Amino acid sequence: MKRKPTRSPYQSELRAEQAAATRQRIIEGALEGFAPWATDMPFDEVARRARVSERTVYRHFPTQKDLFDAVAAHITGHSGWNPEEVEAHTLGATAARAFTYFGTLIERGEPTRDPPGIKELRSRRLAMIERVVGPYTEGMDPVHARAIFAVFDGLCRVQFLRAMHEHWGLGGEEAGRAVEWAINALFDQLSEEETWKPKRKSKKRSGS
Repeated sequence: MKRKPTRSPYQSELRAEQAAATRQRIIEGALEGFAPWATDMPFDEVARRARVSERTVYRHFPTQKDLFDAVAAHITGHSGWNPEEVEAHTLGATAARAFTYFGTLIERGEPTRDPPGIKELRSRRLAMIERVVGPYTEGMDPVHARAIFAVFDGLCRVQFLRAMHEHWGLGGEEAGRAVEWAINALFDQLSEEETWKPKRKSKKRSGS
């Protein structure tokens, strides 16, 4: 009776490396198209982005939860955003690092399409922020100024209110007071910074 040929350690290691590489491609495909802002990742679309068959995706990740868990672990490892390790003195730097990583995902993904009417409302909100906050950023580096505009924009968005309600149980009035405090604190900080103070036109004295 003939014995079945056994796989050599080299062949086993090669197969394991290929499987790991395929698994990583699937995770990257999910990241580019959906995570971390999507609630659903269709396996057929993930397979297309990863350039593998849908059957291969299911072989590595039998359920959506399996794929989400793998993506979440990948994000934590690459962004440095590990909530259990964050302290008060590291929160700012950790958030900055995480935003840098998430920004690369946004740039690689497909742009979102706004529903009808949203584009106009957004344009009006952005114009308002530039008009109101703009005087406080005169003389500032343009990139820094846009960053300040973006922070104010985030505080004024309905999505932020929704997060305050869903994640922290805040009602509209409570959330409104918190946002008012944050916006006023930002304006106070901008006014205190010498290079960020608004340039005010000097008034001519009467009779001069």
